[in-house]
Amino acid sequence: MTFQPRFSITNNMTTAIVIVIRRKAHPVYREVTGEVTREVTRGVTRGVTGEVRKLLLMCRGDMSRWQLQEALSLKSEENFRQLYLMPALLSGFIEMTIPDKPNSRIQKYRLTPKCIAFLQKTDNGDGGVTGEVTGEVRKLLLVCHSEMSRWQLQKALSLKSEENFRQLYLMPALLSGFIEMTIPDKPNSRMQKYRLTPKGIALL
Repeated sequence: MTFQPRFSITNNMTTAIVIVIRRKAHPVYREVTGEVTREVTRGVTRGVTGEVRKLLLMCRGDMSRWQLQEALSLKSEENFRQLYLMPALLSGFIEMTIPDKPNSRIQKYRLTPKCIAFLQKTDNGDGGVTGEVTGEVRKLLLVCHSEMSRWQLQKALSLKSEENFRQLYLMPALLSGFIEMTIPDKPNSRMQKYRLTPKGIALL
């Protein structure tokens, strides 16, 4: 924050002092100007953009900017920040693990509870996540009995790759509202389990 005094003299007697306070823009949000702002506004207004949805599907636990960009097979950092990262951050769908130090070299990002809740809500008729149920999601729903951990579900499906399980089975099922977390406020809890929602049961 910088202070810049400005002086003016009225009738050669009175000196008025005006202090102008300028607050430095947050380093992360300085990037959101011009076309970026318009793109973010459109995304928030119309719902989840295709780019943001792809980012959410790839975001597993705490991931760095580079890990997310690599998971999306994107070479351009500018493109990633403008179309994926910033809209997701500004919409509150993902959050920084170190919000007080946005430019930290160990900064990572994770999904917020609002992300899951918002996408489940929009799936019920607001034009958010829609479409046919994939074969992978259907298989997951069929093996989900009562409350089960990520490992139990993965084992029931005979899947060795955790990344493949999260990307093709777990996240699409969560985002579509077919299953839900037992501890939604702590998505990364070691006690986290998953269960079918009424919507998931109705599908079966």
